[in-house]
Amino acid sequence: MNLGSLVTIANLAPPNLIHFVFENDVYRTTGGQPIPRAGKISFTGLAAAAGYANVHEFADLESLERNIEAVLNEVGPTLVCLKIVPTSERSPFPLTTFLSIIPRFKAALQRSSPGEQG
Repeated sequence: MNLGSLVTIANLAPPNLIHFVFENDVYRTTGGQPIPRAGKISFTGLAAAAGYANVHEFADLESLERNIEAVLNEVGPTLVCLKIVPTSERSPFPLTTFLSIIPRFKAALQRSSPGEQG
């Protein structure tokens, strides 16, 4: 997520936007690395400071379910952050390491520029 988008969204103030964040404290699609300040950052705090009209943080799905009707009836922009447990299941994206990307990148360059060596 690009945090700069929070300011842009707040500035445009779309009344029907509900921005959902599923916070699991890791970058799952790139291998499960911890996000900076995992467990210490407040995405609702960032959204509120950016100017979102409403922010909500829920510790579990049941809390969200109990409050979803009220959230859906608010004039936005609204940010809803649901805390979730990271999964160990594979994502739909292949997990890669930095070292495995380099040869793939070089191969792609060679395919796109026949006759040129880099």
